[in-house]
Amino acid sequence: MVSFIEKARKWEFKYDIVSAVEKVYGCELPDDIKHIVSCKNDEFISKWARVLSVDEILSANEIMQIDFIGKKFVPLLDILDNDFIVYDIEHKKYVSINIVEDIVFDSSENIDDLIPQDI
Repeated sequence: MVSFIEKARKWEFKYDIVSAVEKVYGCELPDDIKHIVSCKNDEFISKWARVLSVDEILSANEIMQIDFIGKKFVPLLDILDNDFIVYDIEHKKYVSINIVEDIVFDSSENIDDLIPQDI
């Protein structure tokens, strides 16, 4: 089975989107993140996870009422129940967060380790 990141690496960069995300979050994104943010809107990975739309990524602070920019987190995937997978710019890894409790509850160098799997 093809992993999510292997699938995402096949998506072409959309440089206007990548540039907008880099401007909002004040960083240069790694190539894997550039592929993910270039995804067509609302790409479902499984019944448990979907890629956030460009608007959701760019306006995450307002939409989700969390200071993603201040925390140096780029939101990428909605994994249900107010949980999201974000890219931690400072530590260069993926983290799972809950936006209601405002906590990080998991982290990994590989995004696929954090994506809930179909049972």
